[in-house]
Amino acid sequence: MPVRPDVPQPRVTRPATVPRRGRTPLRSAVAALLAGALGLALLSGAGTAAAVPLAATSAGTSAGTSAGTDYTEFVDPFVSTGGDDGNDLPGAEAPHSLAKVNPLTTPDRNHSGYDYDEDHIAGFTATDLDGVGGSGGGGDLLVVPTSVKYDSRPAGGSYAHPYRHDDESATPGSYRVGLGTLAGTGSAVTQGSGTIDAEMTATTRTALERYSFPAGSDPELVLDLANNFTSRTRATMKATTLPDGTTSITGLVAGSFNGAAYRLYYYATTNVPVTSLRSWGDDGGLSEATTRDGTDTGAILGFDKSAGDDIELRITLSPISAEQAATDQRNEVGDLTFEQARAQTKAAWNSTLGAVAVKSSATSDPGSTLTKEFYTHLYRMYALPVNATSTSGTYRGADGAVHRTNGWTYYDGWSTWDDFRKYSVEAYVDPETYRDLVQSLIVLFADAHTSGKSLGSLTHSVPTVRWERSAVVIADALSKGYRNFDRLDEAYPALRSYTGYYTGTQLRQGYIAGDPGTTVQRGYDQWALSVVADALGRDADARKLRTQSTMAIDHLVKSGAWTAADGTEVGLLTPRAAGGDWQGADYEKFEAAGLYQGTLWQYHWYDAYDMGGLIQAMGGAKAGRAAVEHMFGEDSAADDGSTMLHSNANEIDLQAPYLFNYVGEPSLTQKWVRSIYTGTTWNRYIATGSTNEAPSSGGEFTPPVRTRVYQLSPHGFLPTMDNDAGTMSTMFVAAALGLFPVTAGSSQFQIGSPFFDSTTITYANGSTFTVKADGVSPSNYYVQSATLNGARFKNTWLDYSQIVAGGTLDFTMGSKPSAWGTRSEPAYSLNTDSGDTGTGGPGTGTTVVSARPGTVATAADGTVDGSVRLTLSSGPAVFAAKKGTSLTATGAATVSRRTSASPARARRHWRSPVPRMSTRASASRSATRPSPMECRPRR
Repeated sequence: MPVRPDVPQPRVTRPATVPRRGRTPLRSAVAALLAGALGLALLSGAGTAAAVPLAATSAGTSAGTSAGTDYTEFVDPFVSTGGDDGNDLPGAEAPHSLAKVNPLTTPDRNHSGYDYDEDHIAGFTATDLDGVGGSGGGGDLLVVPTSVKYDSRPAGGSYAHPYRHDDESATPGSYRVGLGTLAGTGSAVTQGSGTIDAEMTATTRTALERYSFPAGSDPELVLDLANNFTSRTRATMKATTLPDGTTSITGLVAGSFNGAAYRLYYYATTNVPVTSLRSWGDDGGLSEATTRDGTDTGAILGFDKSAGDDIELRITLSPISAEQAATDQRNEVGDLTFEQARAQTKAAWNSTLGAVAVKSSATSDPGSTLTKEFYTHLYRMYALPVNATSTSGTYRGADGAVHRTNGWTYYDGWSTWDDFRKYSVEAYVDPETYRDLVQSLIVLFADAHTSGKSLGSLTHSVPTVRWERSAVVIADALSKGYRNFDRLDEAYPALRSYTGYYTGTQLRQGYIAGDPGTTVQRGYDQWALSVVADALGRDADARKLRTQSTMAIDHLVKSGAWTAADGTEVGLLTPRAAGGDWQGADYEKFEAAGLYQGTLWQYHWYDAYDMGGLIQAMGGAKAGRAAVEHMFGEDSAADDGSTMLHSNANEIDLQAPYLFNYVGEPSLTQKWVRSIYTGTTWNRYIATGSTNEAPSSGGEFTPPVRTRVYQLSPHGFLPTMDNDAGTMSTMFVAAALGLFPVTAGSSQFQIGSPFFDSTTITYANGSTFTVKADGVSPSNYYVQSATLNGARFKNTWLDYSQIVAGGTLDFTMGSKPSAWGTRSEPAYSLNTDSGDTGTGGPGTGTTVVSARPGTVATAADGTVDGSVRLTLSSGPAVFAAKKGTSLTATGAATVSRRTSASPARARRHWRSPVPRMSTRASASRSATRPSPMECRPRR
């Protein structure tokens, strides 16, 4: 089991100003040893003794919620569920849950299965990829309540139940709806009388479905195993009558989405006896067979009329086996009632959402609209990836083997091309979950490497989307100081392979001919891989990767491609032919030059890790400023949307509003952040070629539309604007907090314009970080001044270490732009990265001293008897002590008293794993399997 360090020790990184050429590798810095890093504060009476690293406090998941606050009341799961405006799901789920029980509308659905604009529901599925594009992922294990008498495999058209939104409700972890009853035969379905009350809840692995049929009905449940949003490749079932007369159905469902195959096992149980069971196979005929194996299989379960008012089906999912699914059902829901399971999930959501406490007023948030949007979008952040770990602590890897996690949680179901920036936000909201997410991604690539196959050719544990920018997610954690990831060295070759390689010709040219999009995107992954290579000590690889990562900036930015009104010539991303000639291109045209869902203007800013180098290549600061202003139409008096070159509908240039911070105009960042996230703005571009929801063609609204991008409504996003695994929601969360991950993969966040009077993040150990915005309102969104922990703060960016250390970032807001931030120190950029940690690196290499537990209880007489485990991680440091050394005698630890109570005479022990035993500092890196050391302070 790898050592699980706490949130890294705070360190502020400042960029150096060195030339682009001759970059040196990022190195881990030698930080302080234990001496001076740990103090023991002994409280009088029956208090606590707290072991705390001097410069940092650890952080993890939320310790709970504020007393009396039900955060789930602020969440509206119906937001962005209508049409093609988000593709979110309203169904029941737990945080990062594998089971997502969601209504399936018919005849049309959105990518998640449910379209708010439809008026019929077919039934309820147990898997889903929330907000993703394509045709949607999942849609497995469709359950249909019915009284139709079938004589052959039910047709999907016979599932349609009418419903009304005034008889439908949803909160986190719960969904219910009244469905019109269905009767008749499979060939002549009729509308019955009365309503079926359908209630859904979910735990991490289990979908719990409860149906109440009208009195006198012949209640049946159809379990349609063929249903899938994309491709069903296999579905099996085995029905068994259990000793109590109820029925279990077990089997597997296999399918694929976006080219990636997956296989899930299930264990379903009823709460009342099944009086009849008829199943079908690929031939479509019904029989009493209790086992089936094919691609089109399923069963119809009949129940006694007297049981119709309370029929439950519990479906537990497992990537490992049907037997594990049965074990998980017993361990997870056991003898819980439906209401108890629902209450348990609600409590989990309150704990999760309550980690971030918003305080707003009628002035800052009239009608509490922004507060509701904030918690709705925070809720969406926790949809994907999903928890693919069994209750036994095991998971099935992409290599097909079953592995044990040894204490951490394995997640799967990735969409990193879309949501790679999301993880940077989760890092400061929920650091412990974030670490497990990154570890899971590392293990995924390590398993692919050991299998000797590509990720796309393997069978995965759950539906997934894509893995581009995975290296950025891993580099993000390393840059933020996380260490001791297991199997990172094994993952590295697969990460390199997935990123791709250039041919010799392309390396000599410095680009891929006619394909600027691939060159730009690969560059981001290569920069991120250089961070990973540094962490692994692969210095030569790191240098090569950093050099190749700037190919697009060095060779595809055409000087003078655009000229500003004042004559300033500006370089822009431009395609080139193999011989070196520049190719003609319309920089504003959607998908010009072979780009994917974007324009050259939008992809131009993609490589955010080298913003300084990009601005230099464009012609310098003046050119950069002119280009960013032009991107948002700041240089034009036109008010028709034609000058809006930024797209809110897709992920390619989500960072664009924050680019004004890089060119000395932070007030324009503040203006555009509020316009996009809380106001109205012009929108010219959509995310696909066209949409039937508005006049459009060629990837554009025709004409452009002025509207709110984010709304508290079923049409909560722009048309074609998928939430993409919670990406767009998480960007709202980041914008609201005022801390946005422009350069995912680094340790820094750009400051925008916070929405609320105050927002406080509470970490597991009780430490907090608060963002205050004094005087903020819909019209007062310009920063006038700022302090960090009481000291004047002038930078337009904040380091991760400063957030998780706890404290307060306090802004004074006003209605007019100010000079605040115009003299900010430059944010991280590769072109000014000297490789000397602390002077411009993306944040790697801080030694961390962590203590568990952080507090030790004292007795009433002031004595203490306990153990604290100390861990050194990350940097090249060792404990400068031998086993049995007195920490208080050497001055490395102190015991202080706050009263004159009886002297502290207890035994105080520290047990600490140490990398190596030494009597003085060592420059060698710490080992990952440290040995224990006990240090006894004097009484």
